[in-house]
Amino acid sequence: MVEQHLKRLVAELREQQAADTRLEAVITANLNALGFGGGE
Repeated sequence: MVEQHLKRLVAELREQQAADTRLEAVITANLNALGFGGGE
């Protein structure tokens, strides 16, 4: 029972981490397009 719950939570965490990576890429691209890229 606990093992099933933990597996589901880990899967959900991995999905959220993947979504975070995608969103971060979109935000970075948008900032670069607006001239707010890093490296200055």
